[in-house]
Formats: sequence, C-alpha cells, structure tokens
Amino acid sequence: MNGWRRVSRREPCPICQHGDWCGVSSDGVVCHCMRVESANPCPSGGWFHFLKERPKRMPVRMGPKPLVRPRMFNAELTMAGFRAEFEAPGGEKDIFDSLIEVANDLNLCAADIDRLLVGRSAFHGAWAFPMLDGMGKCVGIRLREYGGSGKWSVGGSRDGLFYDPEMKPAETVYNGVRGMELVVVEGATDCIAGYALGLPCVGRSACATGADALKELCARLLVSRVTIVSDNDDYKFRPDGTPWKPGAEGAQTLARRLGRTYRIVTPPKKDLREWYYAGLTAETFWMVADLQPWRRASGLGPVLFPPSAPKTPTIPHTQSSVIKRPTRRPHTHE
Repeated sequence: MNGWRRVSRREPCPICQHGDWCGVSSDGVVCHCMRVESANPCPSGGWFHFLKERPKRMPVRMGPKPLVRPRMFNAELTMAGFRAEFEAPGGEKDIFDSLIEVANDLNLCAADIDRLLVGRSAFHGAWAFPMLDGMGKCVGIRLREYGGSGKWSVGGSRDGLFYDPEMKPAETVYNGVRGMELVVVEGATDCIAGYALGLPCVGRSACATGADALKELCARLLVSRVTIVSDNDDYKFRPDGTPWKPGAEGAQTLARRLGRTYRIVTPPKKDLREWYYAGLTAETFWMVADLQPWRRASGLGPVLFPPSAPKTPTIPHTQSSVIKRPTRRPHTHE
C-alpha cells in the first residue's frame, strides 16, 4: 500500500482494535478499517475514518488564462498555393496539362476557365475557384470535386463572387441612354459558360448570396443596369406546403438589394451552362434578354420607353463597341 501503513498486533487498528486487514495513512490522518462502517466507503472495500482534522489547503491564486487567438484563414495565401499546384502539379505535368484536365472535366473551354485563375488541391481531390469581393480581393475558396458534382468551401472562407478581375462591363445604349451592363449568373461554371459566349459575366456562389459584394463591384465599375440569369429550378415546397423556386426568388431578392435597373432572364434549360451545351449563341441570349422588360429596383414596375423614340436594329454584344437596343413601345388596347 503506497502511502499507507498496515496495522499489526503491536500497532492495532485505532477503529476496530484488530491487528490485521486494516491500514493507516502515513501521515496518521486517515484509517482504512475493514470492519467498522462509516459514511465514507472505500470502492475496493472497507470504510475510511478520519482520525485528525484535515489540514486546510491554502487557495492558490491562478493568473488569467492567456487569450487563445483564433487561427485566421488567409484566403489569398491559400489560393496562391492552390494556383501554384495547378501550374505545376508534379512530375512531368505543367499548367497546360491541368488546363486540359479541368476543361475535360467541366466540358468547357480551357482559356475561359483560366480567366478565373483556377487552382487545384490534391489533398482535397478538387479544383479550387477563388471567391472575390467587389474590389477583386480573394476572400474565400470554393472547391469542386474531380469528375463529380460535389462542391464545398474551404473552412474560414467568406462568401464572394466568381469573375475575371480584368473583366469590363458592356457599354450599351437603350433609348438613347448610355450605361454599363453586367450579366449576373449563379455558379462558377455558369460564369465560364458566359465568358465562352462573350458575356460580361459575374457568378454568385448560390442563389441567395453575393448581394453585398455585387453591389460593391457595380459601384466600382459604374454599372447602372444588370441582367440577372436565374436558374430554372424545379418547384420546391416550404414546410407549410406552398411551392417556390429558389432561383427565381433569389433573383428577385438580389434585384431589390442591388438598387439598379434590372431584368431577369430564365433559361429554357436548368442554367446558363446547360443552355450553352444545347447550342446557345450570344445573339440568341441577347435576343431573349431583350424580350424581358427592364424594371426599377424600387419595384415600381417595368421601365417604359417613350413611344416616339425610333427603333434601332439590335447589334451583337461586343465589349469593344457601344451596343444599341431596340426601343420598346407600350402595349395599347384598341
């Protein structure tokens, strides 16, 4: 018994007065008696008896615990590592092999994919897409599984936008009013499909996110109107049973928060990428977009153009020229 002294005939137990089975602590404070019960049973058998008062322990003052600062996630530094891994994946491979691999994986043009400065993470087994704020700073990273549809964000990432930092909005003219226009889509791959069509695209990470960053980007690029492409989702049902479409509702919410003139285009396919796979051209996109009324963000209804304005032919969108749109006339009942 470590720290204990066994009783004997010469030094019997002070509780039961027997010379066997019992023990006394080395400091003489506690007796472990195997015969006489007490209010302090021992788990291994017997009972504890206190022979003396326990010495009072002096309280030890503890200093304040050191502050543990949370580990800060540096999105720009992490994305730089993913980009370096993309440019030199190892072995005899280089950036061209990575571009061919991601292009085959996403079924999109490699040059358009590289505009988003994509990276790769062998540790996660995924492609890495930087999420930027309105000033072009990387604030988060979105991962997309190799050859699959699994998507998730790196821990610590903030919500942002997918776009080419050197992208310029299209300069357009509607009814003699010149302005800068952006096309807002949902997802990085939809943004890449838009670049393949020559559209000035910006992608959101989800249908209900990105409003603050997009508002900051529009202010920086002096954008006065936006064309929002909503996903053509299937109907979903709320807990109370009412149906709703996440893509359409997210587009309406975004339009109200942006505070700019807008129009909403709903593709005949699930999203812009699927529409692009089906043979969409830039001329077809702008023709469908021109069929949608421009609306004010205040919700006052469609923007009506003066009926006396002459019509001008539609010119395909190019970033190097000013684009004129046909003037709309209000419908009148005879």
